[in-house]
Amino acid sequence: MFGRGRFNAGVLIDPRPASAFDPADQEKLVDFRNKIWPTVEKMNEFAPQHSRLFKEMIIVASPKKPFSYTAKNTARRLALINEYDAEIDALYAAVDESTQADLSPPSTWDLPSATTFVREVVNRVLKDSVGDNDDLFQKGCDSLQATWIRNSLLHALRDTTKLNTRTVTSSFVYQYSSINALASFLSRLASAGHEVISDKERVEAMLNMVEKYSTEFPTHTSSVSAPAQDVILLTGTTGGIGATLLGLLAASPEVSRVYALNRRNQQPLNKRQHAVFKDRGIDVTLLDSHKVVLIETDLGGDKLGLPLELWEEIRTSVTHIIHNAWPVNFNLSLKSFEPAVKTVRDLIDLSLASPLPKPPQFVFISSVGVLRHLEPGVPVKEGPVDASVATGLGYSESKWVAEKLLSTASNITPLQSVSIRVGQVTGGASGAWNSTEWFPSLVRTSVSLGCLPTLHKEVSWISAVATAETILEMRNSSVANLHLAHPRPVSWSTIMEPIAQHLALDLVPYDEWFAQLEKKSSGLGADAEVEMLRQFPAAKILDFFSHEKSNSISVEAMGIPRLDVSEAERISTTLQKLPPLTGDDALRWVAYWKQAGLL
Repeated sequence: MFGRGRFNAGVLIDPRPASAFDPADQEKLVDFRNKIWPTVEKMNEFAPQHSRLFKEMIIVASPKKPFSYTAKNTARRLALINEYDAEIDALYAAVDESTQADLSPPSTWDLPSATTFVREVVNRVLKDSVGDNDDLFQKGCDSLQATWIRNSLLHALRDTTKLNTRTVTSSFVYQYSSINALASFLSRLASAGHEVISDKERVEAMLNMVEKYSTEFPTHTSSVSAPAQDVILLTGTTGGIGATLLGLLAASPEVSRVYALNRRNQQPLNKRQHAVFKDRGIDVTLLDSHKVVLIETDLGGDKLGLPLELWEEIRTSVTHIIHNAWPVNFNLSLKSFEPAVKTVRDLIDLSLASPLPKPPQFVFISSVGVLRHLEPGVPVKEGPVDASVATGLGYSESKWVAEKLLSTASNITPLQSVSIRVGQVTGGASGAWNSTEWFPSLVRTSVSLGCLPTLHKEVSWISAVATAETILEMRNSSVANLHLAHPRPVSWSTIMEPIAQHLALDLVPYDEWFAQLEKKSSGLGADAEVEMLRQFPAAKILDFFSHEKSNSISVEAMGIPRLDVSEAERISTTLQKLPPLTGDDALRWVAYWKQAGLL
């Protein structure tokens, strides 16, 4: 097996001597892959999604480069991977150009013809057949399969139209994530000669989703008295904020029980939870408390996928729901987030089904992303915003939908809810800051570039611990929308200068830094691009960094709007007393990234 650091795995196979052949012979190569494919498929059933093999990712060893073995008759893996390095790089280079070229494209791109062709492409690529309205990513489509679908469709367009397919966004499979949506997009694209993306359509889709999940709310009926202490249902406890919340709740004398609800995973939840506690510097013995109940479930199932007895236990005892779990993928369209929106509705139903005197307070962890299109100006007030403000990313659109759904439910039922729009969260108590996020990627990239960018802007970043403490102080809020950011921003240089000094990096104007990054990431083949992304991970989100407007003083660094936190600070003693970030905080992050192998 090979593929460490790549987007998908491959396998190098040495046939038995009697079956050996020259893999340059394409007919024999195809025949060999077909012979072993049933066995590969059986193994794929047991493999995690990111490790599944595709037929095109099988390399057959050449008789001129036979396998070498140890004294124990095991293959010398590292030596073989190095020996076949050129073949492996060539294979990955070909992936980006891969298509289902044997499929005949439609002669015209009217909607019926486009639908038939897209259906054939999708069902050729995906293991299981999907319906025309099924979301591909809910049916198991991964990034490699999305690439093959994209390339096959663009190849057909190039062959049958005069469309310049290089201008088509590379993420269109994520944005139009069903057969019907893809067919409609391609039909419009072929007709207009360019992409047709309407903000009006996006807003309409958002409002339609709110309407879909806003009907027939249960009637709340009280039949028991309230418990003396809080009982919390908390989702998403294996992430940074969720784990910190779980630790604080487990230690709180105000809380008698915490149900920690997480999606089922390949790795047992107990093991995952211990690992994130250790990584974040949280006392792992808290997980042994009788107060903590770790639950793995399929959130899309009936009654949140829980056994009836456990569902009843939660329904009759929970006083607060803190919904922190949410898919984080900025490529996906709003439709792909619909299961997450459905979970919000399921949790609303759970709250309204409570027999307590009042339904459990619903605390939704939203994002500053819902404010992405507000005009620069005075700090954004804590209140509802129009759908058009959140358009452009399925992630931010889905967060807005959830906010609006909760607001609608709170207006017509006894449910009380608060949506907390969280700004930029930094490292935890141990300095732990996920290395895949934008700022750690910026620092790693800057080490490779030899310089860090300067900006004459402020940041209102807040630590994971302060974030979690503030959320718990907000859990009884009567205010429907709150902002969670540092009330005392600091300059960008407060963070950057200590990092630059510690890592011995020059400080250069942001535009110069970005120009260097752009140069590093342009004009590369697929194999060179993979290596480049290891050294310059910020290139993965080049568009994000390109939106920084260095001349604007009305927004914070990276275009984050200034947030009014007046109501939040009134409610939270943590925010009232929170000291500003310092260079020492930044150096703790750097120490963690070094320990994690990022730097």
